[in-house]
Amino acid sequence: QQTITVLDNEAPMIEALTDLFLDCAADLPTNLPSASDNCSGVTVSVSEEVIPGDCPQSFSIVRTFTATDACGNSANSVQNVNVVDETAPTVVSGWNGCEDPATCAIEINGLLGETLPEASLSLTDDCDESPSYSVNDVVLSSTAALEVVLREYSIQDACGNSLTLFEQFNVILVNPGCTDSAACNYDSDANVSDDSCDYCSCG
Repeated sequence: QQTITVLDNEAPMIEALTDLFLDCAADLPTNLPSASDNCSGVTVSVSEEVIPGDCPQSFSIVRTFTATDACGNSANSVQNVNVVDETAPTVVSGWNGCEDPATCAIEINGLLGETLPEASLSLTDDCDESPSYSVNDVVLSSTAALEVVLREYSIQDACGNSLTLFEQFNVILVNPGCTDSAACNYDSDANVSDDSCDYCSCG
């Protein structure tokens, strides 16, 4: 009489997947590594742990794969997926799209009742659903009839990716005075006649 005992004590072989660096807009991986066993079929399962980063759109995922054969022997492999957000928001509307603001200044005619418009940008971002912006208006030059304003847009997402844009406004101001060059008190900067012209005081 001979008793032959057959044992399977050897764990499966499992592929080691390469660590990944992904842009936050990219699809997260769902693939499983290949695995094999010398005695039976193999099932592969995965568990994932999300490790938060410095901002909501940057984080790491630790993917742990377990290959198990029919006898319960198992082997593990780990893949690290690093998700980063390195792209600034873009403007959909509300900016004139001119890189050199001085060459395409926006004319605002106060004589027609026009005033400097409120800033209203529409933004989009690959990963942040609510990018934000702030506005700063600086007067570059000013006379009684004309004011030149440079508007700076500071745009950023939750991960600190930023974009700075500019617009220039040439604002014609209402400047009443004597507009008749023949008058003694002619005002070359006046653009609205206020009936103040004097024709006698200068002889």
